[in-house]
Amino acid sequence: MNCAEFASAKHDLLDRMLPDAQARDALAHAAECVACAAELRDFESLRAALLACEKQEWLAASRVRVMAALLEAAACEGMEALPRDTGLTGPVLTLITADAIPGALAG
Repeated sequence: MNCAEFASAKHDLLDRMLPDAQARDALAHAAECVACAAELRDFESLRAALLACEKQEWLAASRVRVMAALLEAAACEGMEALPRDTGLTGPVLTLITADAIPGALAG
C-alpha cells in the first residue's frame, strides 16, 4: 500500500469497515511511513474525542441543531447526504473544519 491508497482507506480503517487484509496492509504501511502514521494517530485521537462526546448527555435541542448544521454543511460541501450511520468520521472531520458543529453548539 502507498500513501495515496492509505489516504483513501484510512476512514474505513478507523470505522472498522475495511476488510481484514486491507486493514493489515494499511496498518503495515502506517508502521513504515512516518507521515501516514502521524495522520492515523491524529484521526484516532479525534475519533476518540468524538466518541467521548457521544457518550455525554446532550439536550435534544442541541442534537437537532448539530444534525441540522451537519446536513446544511454537507449540502454546501456538495454531499447529497452523510454516508452510512457508522462511517461518519470523514464527513464529520470535513464539517468540523467548516465550523458546522461548533457553530451549532454555540447556539
